[in-house]
Amino acid sequence: HRQVRNHHLQYQYQAFSYLLQSSDYSLPTKMMRVKLTALLVILLLNVLCLLQVGASGLRSLVENPLLPEPVHRHLASCPTTSGVDYLGNDIKSVSNVKVTDCCTLCSQTSGCGAFTWTAYQGGTCWLKSSKGNTASNAAATSAVLVEDPPGCTLNDGYDYPGNDIANVKNGNAGACCSICSSWPGCKAFTWTNNNGGTCWLKSKKDSQVLKAGAKSSVVDNTVGECNMFEYDLDYIDNDIGNTPGKSYTDCCGICHTWSGCRSFSWSSHNGGTCWLKSARGQTQYKKGVVSSKLLDNPPPSCTLEPNKDYVNYDIGNVPGGRPEDCCDKCRAKNGCHAFSWSNHNYGTCWLKSTKGSTINKSGVTSAVVY
Repeated sequence: HRQVRNHHLQYQYQAFSYLLQSSDYSLPTKMMRVKLTALLVILLLNVLCLLQVGASGLRSLVENPLLPEPVHRHLASCPTTSGVDYLGNDIKSVSNVKVTDCCTLCSQTSGCGAFTWTAYQGGTCWLKSSKGNTASNAAATSAVLVEDPPGCTLNDGYDYPGNDIANVKNGNAGACCSICSSWPGCKAFTWTNNNGGTCWLKSKKDSQVLKAGAKSSVVDNTVGECNMFEYDLDYIDNDIGNTPGKSYTDCCGICHTWSGCRSFSWSSHNGGTCWLKSARGQTQYKKGVVSSKLLDNPPPSCTLEPNKDYVNYDIGNVPGGRPEDCCDKCRAKNGCHAFSWSNHNYGTCWLKSTKGSTINKSGVTSAVVY
C-alpha cells in the first residue's frame, strides 16, 4: 500500500481507522460502517488515479503536441549586404540567433524596417526603424526589409506536399511570394533550406503536413493561368519545342520556363507530350488533345539579324528582293516562324519552322517572325 502524503487525506484515513477499531456498536451497524468505509476508500483511490492520468495527459500534450496551431505571419524579403553596418535607429536586439533569422524577426516587429547582424553574444540581430547612415564593418551583415505584396501569409513549420510546377533557388522564404505571384499557374509554395534555400512552386494547396523548418503560403496570382483549357482542340502551328508531360496540367509550368513559350497543346503521344508554342495560332479538332494559352500573342515583330544564317529547319523558299520582304512571306506560310535571306537568284527567302542553330555568314540576314 502506498503511503498518503496529503495531510487532508491523512485525516480521512484516521477517521476510517477509528471506525474500524471502534467496538461500541452492534454487528449490523458495524457491517454497514465497514461497507461504507470500503466504498469511501475505493472512491478516494479512483480520484487519485484520475488526478494521475490527468497530469500524465497534460504532460504528454506539452511534450508531444499532436497538432500545433500553425504560426501565420506576413512575408517579407531582406536582400542582405555583407561588410556593412547600419548605424543608429535601433528598436531592440535579439541574441543567440542566425543572420537568416533577422528578416523574420524584423517582419514580426512593429516599426522595423532594417537590421544589422553581428556575431556578438552568439549572433545578434539589431533591429532598426530604418537604414540610416552606414559604415564598413567586416563582421556585420545588414538588410532593408522589403514587404511583399498583400495576400501572402506565411505558415511556419508546414509543407504543402505535391502539385509542384517548378522550383527556384532562393535563400529567403519571403522572396518566394514575389516569385510565385509572377509565375504563371503558381497558387502556393513551400520554402525549405534544401540546396541553400529553395522555393517549391505549386499549382494549388491540397493538404499540409508538419515539417520542421519549412515555410508555406497560398498566393493570390492571376498571371498566365492555365485555367482555360480547350479540350479536343490542337494548336497546329507555332511549335518551338516538345517535352514529356504526363498530364496537360504539367505543361503549364513547363511552358513558363521555356524561352518564348506562350501556349501549348498536350497529347498522349509517348505517354504524354507537351507541344510548346510561341503563340496560339490556327486550331483544329483533334480527339484527346488539350490546349491552353498562358500569355497573349505578342505583337507582330520581325527583328533582322545581319550576317546570321539559320542553318536548319527549312520548309520552303520564295523570291524576296530584300530581307524585309521575307517577314510577310513567312507569316503567309503555314508553319513558318523564321527565315534566312540571301542574294541567291537576286534574293531568296529561306523559310523555316523554327530558328534552330545559327552561324555567322556574310551577306545573309535572318529573323524570327511573330
